[in-house]
Amino acid sequence: LHLLLAGHHRALGTVCADLRGAVCADETCAVVDAYRHFEHAVILQLEIEEHELLPEFGEVFPLEAEAIRSEQRTLRDELYRLGVDVELHQARAERFERLVGMLKLHLEVEESTLFPWVETFLAMPARRTVFTRIRRSLFELGKVHQRRAA
Repeated sequence: LHLLLAGHHRALGTVCADLRGAVCADETCAVVDAYRHFEHAVILQLEIEEHELLPEFGEVFPLEAEAIRSEQRTLRDELYRLGVDVELHQARAERFERLVGMLKLHLEVEESTLFPWVETFLAMPARRTVFTRIRRSLFELGKVHQRRAA
C-alpha cells in the first residue's frame, strides 16, 4: 500500500509536469481537459488521506497528522487558484512548477511518517478501500498522461 500511495503521488507530479508542458506549448484546450482529471485525482488523494488514513494515524501521531492536514490545506488552495487560472486561460508554467514542488515535498513528509504507519497498522477494510480507489485513479491518470504524450 505504501508503494501504491507513493506511486499515485508520483503520477500526480508527472501529469502536473505534462500540464506545464502543455501550457508552454500554448495548448489551451488540452490544458483545461487534462487539468480537470488531474484536479480530481489530487482531491481524491487528499480525501483518502483525510478520511481513511489520518484519523487513525492522528490518534497515535497527532502533531504529524496536523502537519499533513496543514499541507493539504495549502495544496487545496494552490489547486483552486491554479484551476481558476486554467479556466480563464491564464495559467503559467511557473504555477505548475510550484505545484509539482509542493507535491514532492508533501510526498517526502508522508513517505517518512504516514505511509510506513499505513503499511503496518491500517485496518484491513480501510486498506481495501484505499487500494481500490487509488488503483482506479492511477488508471485514469495513466490515460491523461498517454493522451498528453501522444
